Formats: sequence, C-alpha cells, structure tokens
Amino acid sequence: MYSVDPYQPPNTSLGSEPKPRRPQIGGYSLLLVLFALLLAGFHHDFSSSLEAGSAMRVAYAWLTLLLVFSGFVTGIVAVVKNPRSARVMIPACAALPLSGTLLLVAGQGFMAGRARALAQREENAKNEQVMRDMMAPAPAKNGEAPQPLTPDEKIARMEEATKKMTGTQADVARVMKPIIAEIQECLKAEEQASRELKDLVPFVPAKFQTPGSIQNARTLFQRGNATVQRWIQVQRAADGKVTDGLKKAGFADADIQRFLVNWQRSREKPVALGIQAREGAMRSNTAMLGILDLLEQERGEWRGGPGGHAVFNRHTAQVKYDELVTEHSRANAETARVAEEYEMLKAGRR
Repeated sequence: MYSVDPYQPPNTSLGSEPKPRRPQIGGYSLLLVLFALLLAGFHHDFSSSLEAGSAMRVAYAWLTLLLVFSGFVTGIVAVVKNPRSARVMIPACAALPLSGTLLLVAGQGFMAGRARALAQREENAKNEQVMRDMMAPAPAKNGEAPQPLTPDEKIARMEEATKKMTGTQADVARVMKPIIAEIQECLKAEEQASRELKDLVPFVPAKFQTPGSIQNARTLFQRGNATVQRWIQVQRAADGKVTDGLKKAGFADADIQRFLVNWQRSREKPVALGIQAREGAMRSNTAMLGILDLLEQERGEWRGGPGGHAVFNRHTAQVKYDELVTEHSRANAETARVAEEYEMLKAGRR
C-alpha cells in the first residue's frame, strides 16, 4: 500500500534544480575588450606611447594592449570550442573585430612611435656633437697645449651652435644663448679687472704716497668688486631667466621642470664654488680698500718698513693696519683653496 512519510515533504519539482549560470568565455572576451576601450578612451594616444612617453604612460599603454590581446585570444578560443552556442558566439564575434581593430591601430602607432624615437635619437646625437664641438678647447698652436676658450670665443661658438642644432634642443639653445652670453660678458669684465689689479702687485704701501695714486688704486679695487658682484647676481638670477625664456618659447611646465632639474644639477657645485671664490676675492679687495683709506687718513704719519709693510706712528693705526693685512691674507688663502677645489672638480668631470 502506498503511503506518504509524514516526516518527509513530497517532491513537487519537475526535475533537478537549475544550476546558477556562469559567465561564458565569449562574454569574458567582450568584457576585456570593452574595458580596454574604456582605458583607451582615457588615454587618447596609447598606441604611440608604447614606444615614446613617460614610464607611467608606457605602463598604461601596455596594460591597455594586454587587455585587448587577451580579449582577442579569448574570443578565438570561444569560437573554436563552442561554435554552436549562441551565448558564446554572439559576444565572441563582437569582441573579435573590436580587438582586431585595436591591435591594428596599436601596431601602427607602435611603428610610428618607434620611427619618431629613432629620428629623435639621431637628432639628439647630432645636437650633442654640436655641443661637444662648441665646448672643445681652442686648437693648439706651435706645439703648445690647447688653451681654454675666451669669453668672446665661447659667445661666438654658442651663436654658431644655435644655427646648427635642430628640434626642441635648438629652441632650448636659443633660450639659453643670451643667458650664457651675459655670464660670459661678466667673465670678460672680471678678467679685465683682474689684469688691471695685477699692475698693483706687489702691493707696497710706499707706492701710494700721493692722493692720486691712492685714488687710482681704490678705483681698481672697487671695479674688481663690482665685476664680482655682477657675476654673482647674474648666476643667481639665471634660473628665473631660463624659466621665463622657456615659457615664452612655448614649453610645457613639466618639460621646463625637467630641464631645470638637469640644469641646476649640472651647475650646483661649480656655481657654489665660483660664488665662494668671488666672495673671498671681495673680502681681499675690501681689506685692500681699508688699507688705502688708512694710508690716506694717516698721510705723513707712516713710513715703509720690513717686507714692504707700513709702520705707523700711532699705535691704533698700526693695529688697524695689521688686522687688515691679516684679513687680506686669510681671504687670499680661502680663495686659493676654493680655486684648487674647483680645478679638481673640472678635472673629475673631463
């Protein structure tokens, strides 16, 4: 006799319970391609960035390409394995032409970017050779060692280099030309002042007995200080002038920042040493100006002594003179030390 177990509910289902649907491989391929399209939309020139661009752009572009390629391969696998399933074939057939088109565009962009990069390398190599020729020392004459370029020679070579260079580096060179020319003009003025001061060496107080001789010497030392101060001012203002010039030339802020970082790194140590040496020279010149003032104030109250030094009748004047001589010697020693460090730096950079 058929009976129903009161403790077991009857089975009223018409067959087994349905299994949850799982995403099909064709859907995966379409999702990958659509996601790649979304990324490409945010990054409009991803194909050319595969070859050229910042590290972030290159990584972003390669991620997009990887998604497209994965969608293409997944679509092929879906078509081969499930040729009769509409749920598989429809998204796969939609994904394949989309991914194929994106791969074609990426390939063309990659080749174009590579061609641009190769052309840029050739242009950079040419421009770097122009810069090396510009910085090369003057040719040796009569078997002598090559001589450093004079400021006028450096300005002339800079003018010639800007005409030979091409591309963005030529634009940068045109921006830098007046700035470097101004620095070279400062060096030229310094060299002229230095040659004039050499006429006072050895500095013997006995040579400055008249107001005219004292005033002539005072003018030379003041001129030396003025040229040194001018060089320091130009160097400290150079970064701002470079920034303004590059902005006027149309460079992007990011490109300007990258150039400034390299420019400042290459100049930091040499300019710092140059400023130290010139500050020492100013201290030396200022001490000499103090001695000249003292000789003028104490005219008739001093005489030449041992070693070419002045001997003053008044004790306070003698103490002041000795202090100024000591300051002059210390400043010269500091300048010589910095100059030696600068020469070592130049030798290490060759």
